[in-house]
Amino acid sequence: MSANIIAYTDGSFRRELHIGGWSAVLIKDNKISEYSKRGFATDVNVVELKAIILALENTPVNSNVTIYSDAKSLIDVIQSRILSNENNIPSKNEDLWQNVKELTRTRNVSCAWIKGHSGIEGNVRANELAYQALFEFKDHPYDRVIEELLFVKIPTKYKDKKLLFKRFRNALKILKKVIDGNTMSQLQEKKQLLENAIVEHRNLIHKYNELKRRRKEKWQLPKKKVKCLYCNKLFRSESYRDEHIRDKHGYPDYLICCYCGIKLVIE
Repeated sequence: MSANIIAYTDGSFRRELHIGGWSAVLIKDNKISEYSKRGFATDVNVVELKAIILALENTPVNSNVTIYSDAKSLIDVIQSRILSNENNIPSKNEDLWQNVKELTRTRNVSCAWIKGHSGIEGNVRANELAYQALFEFKDHPYDRVIEELLFVKIPTKYKDKKLLFKRFRNALKILKKVIDGNTMSQLQEKKQLLENAIVEHRNLIHKYNELKRRRKEKWQLPKKKVKCLYCNKLFRSESYRDEHIRDKHGYPDYLICCYCGIKLVIE
């Protein structure tokens, strides 16, 4: 039997620091589970979306999930585009919207807007958790991330390289407003090394695919050498061809020389 779960989500955002906290309060069979995370963010919609993702990630597959959020614009998009199986998800924060879409495919999701700060117990608690996560993160949010990006090793797998590059791109978009030029240049240099590694890896993939395609074409080339000039069919040997001529074309009034194509009259 599918579980019935109620989820209250909320996010908190500090625009001047570009950081946020997001949370989810899940209620299942009168049991309450609380989840919260914190990190960098570009706008308030990011933290609200991450709160919804956090709620869905902590629910079982095939469960019935009802999401309550005070982010009306996001709820409208989920109802009109995501749950209706439309393909035109929003281009802004597309990676997050794609994540929401994938999670809703494996769960029976419904959602509703509720007014924020209106005394609804689940929403109030989600708001408290989001603020708590934000303020735990706000004191020294940048040093750890900068150090991690500067000393991170470029991964071997192509997919991991692309994910790391996305982290660099998102982090630099935020950090350029709060760190000095020297540190930014070091991060840009590391990002460029990563980008070069991605291009090199992509070229290797293209070369491998091209070689694979050529090998496949080579394997598909016919190995037959002798041709029947009645129907241009190819055969591995003359005996196969002659047998084909006898069986397929019988004994006509003339034969065609399979080497020169001259008609040989049969008397």
